[in-house]
Amino acid sequence: MKKLTPMLALFLAGILCFEAQAGPRIVLPTDAEGTDVRAAAADFLGKVADCDVAGAKALFAGPAEQEQLLEAQFRYAAASEKLRKALADRFGEETANKVPGAAFFRSRAKVQSEMPLMLNGDSACVAAGQNLDTGLDLQRIAGNWKVTHLLIEHHKTNGFLDFYTSAARDFDEARAKLNAGGFDSGASALQDLNQRLANTLTKIAPIHSLPTTRPSARPQPPAAPNAFVDAAAVQAAMGKPIGSEEGKALIAALPATPRLMGLMRWIFVASYESGTTLTFRAADGALQGANFTVADSNGTEKYPGALPSGLSFNDARIDVERKLGRPATSHSGASFPYEADYPRLRLHLTYVRDSGRDPRNPLKSVSLYPPETGVAATRPADKPSPRLTFQLVMPEPKAADPALMRIVDPTDGSGRTVIFVSREIVLDETGISEVSGALAGSDRNHMGFSLTLTPDGARRMAQASAANNGRRIAIMLDGRAIVVPTMNGKMSDRLLIDLNIPAEKGDREDLIGQLDAAINALPTTEPAAGNAIK
Repeated sequence: MKKLTPMLALFLAGILCFEAQAGPRIVLPTDAEGTDVRAAAADFLGKVADCDVAGAKALFAGPAEQEQLLEAQFRYAAASEKLRKALADRFGEETANKVPGAAFFRSRAKVQSEMPLMLNGDSACVAAGQNLDTGLDLQRIAGNWKVTHLLIEHHKTNGFLDFYTSAARDFDEARAKLNAGGFDSGASALQDLNQRLANTLTKIAPIHSLPTTRPSARPQPPAAPNAFVDAAAVQAAMGKPIGSEEGKALIAALPATPRLMGLMRWIFVASYESGTTLTFRAADGALQGANFTVADSNGTEKYPGALPSGLSFNDARIDVERKLGRPATSHSGASFPYEADYPRLRLHLTYVRDSGRDPRNPLKSVSLYPPETGVAATRPADKPSPRLTFQLVMPEPKAADPALMRIVDPTDGSGRTVIFVSREIVLDETGISEVSGALAGSDRNHMGFSLTLTPDGARRMAQASAANNGRRIAIMLDGRAIVVPTMNGKMSDRLLIDLNIPAEKGDREDLIGQLDAAINALPTTEPAAGNAIK
């Protein structure tokens, strides 16, 4: 298991300095108050690693679905130990010690003394880290700390149950192949095992698995009535360290015992009971954002406070855009929910459904983020259409020609070269159904994007490309040329556009988001009933 290096460096460097306070609080590894909790967590994990079923269950007080997960963890640890011993006999301890499984639980137990935790009276949450390190919930029962949940993200129970069950089978199958003489070296045996486990992870995808029913509620101390973090307080505290008075107050205001998670460069404090997640930067502990959401099948409750900018969870997308205008960027499709950004307001919105053209798509969550430099302004709601156009490049006229537009050639970084394009629009956003990022160029080493055309858009583009083979066409966004490719051959219903930027040297996300927002812009008035946008 990888240690939470950035997160622990933050805590141990003394950026956090918590005093006794009411409500939930983060307890540092150096604070003796958390010693009993960490010792109980380490003891439990050690017993799972040793397959001490009776010992682990004596420290466990979880609901039924968690008992099933614990049994799967026992099978996972036991199967890995059998494989480890078989590899040790055949190829030596050096190879055997690289087998995951029981070693993973031992590693988790070892680092408990270095882990921060969330403490709230008789309830505690040990921080989750990376990969399969999922954190633990604990409760003080009759004076002793016991584990109540093996995952602090309870909705992932089914996914991890499937993973541990399937991974135990992978260990058994690898051991059977080893016993049958199927490996001529320790390296080949480990490679086979790692491939099996990778395939299992791909199939099970525990990170995204959801249960069919809501998870069991964990025992909690009484919470203050209507306890929640105020969105205005979050905005005022943006950029403040997690150990500042503002940061401590935000955490203390959360009901029940929030989940504490560390992932790469971030620290997350999640309160499923109030539909709130606070995000802090691990490097310096600064508050970087907050997410407020509606109730869902993961066990998250609806955020009970007032949303920023006059938004409401009763709003559909058409209502949001009447209040805020059209978003500067958006992302949609590929089975992910439609998302929209408003940089001026520092808002990121997520909707329930994936359709980019559904005016009644319900608002699902609202995220706040701090001011950034160089962010494009939100485009006004009354920006005239069309926003995204294809227009033919024409020869330079000998005299002024009202049928032509004079624009900057985007292929010239100096901005001094101009080209002339026809004002006649070959294709606009109404002929495009989807945009996505893509790799382009002869060796697929350039950044680019892919456009999927509607049947009508494909017909119009095929006619234009057939009649103008070899000519350049400007792809314009809000009157600015973003790329001017050459039309080679008859174009189909899918266009791959090369931006001629090395893949490792650029960021196309903002451009893709702008294109998506243009393609999926709603009309300024909602269509009549029965004529919903598809």
